[in-house]
Amino acid sequence: MPNLVFTGTESTYKTALSSKLARERQWPLSPEFARAYLESDPFMQEEWDVVHLPQEHWERIAQGQLEQQRTFGYFEPSPRDVVLFDTDGLTLHIWGLDKYGVDRDSFLEVPPKTTYVLCAPTNEAEEDPLRTDAHRRWELHERYQELLGSLKLPYLLLDAPDFGARYNQLRAHLAALGL
Repeated sequence: MPNLVFTGTESTYKTALSSKLARERQWPLSPEFARAYLESDPFMQEEWDVVHLPQEHWERIAQGQLEQQRTFGYFEPSPRDVVLFDTDGLTLHIWGLDKYGVDRDSFLEVPPKTTYVLCAPTNEAEEDPLRTDAHRRWELHERYQELLGSLKLPYLLLDAPDFGARYNQLRAHLAALGL
């Protein structure tokens, strides 16, 4: 299982979990491109809010995310090394459909030996100016579950309500997989 992708709706500990696991196991981690893009100076100087993000910015984020995945070997995984991804094309697919009506099958190209870590919104959502759908987390979570199921992609569900318990849940799932 060389690719382990953290996915799910906003504010469900994906970044914190993937970062801690990467440090603990010394596995490479491909961070979420959208946050870096949205926090960049040129974007923040513009007067766009994240709720009404122009599609051209979403397109740049999608391009950057896919390029970053290529850089980390997402599409040609090594049979030996585990690489962590804090999001991938599934998030781009759901985001594009939800906000812009864009349906790109290319976002759904998932290489073999990829397992998802789906983080459920059972925790309190944290305030963050880059998060826009805290009130819709369960609705969006169901979309992630439906998409993973329809594509028959393996996933581990993390639904513990706090970070520590959720991290222990992750470690137990990985131990069951021999990792």
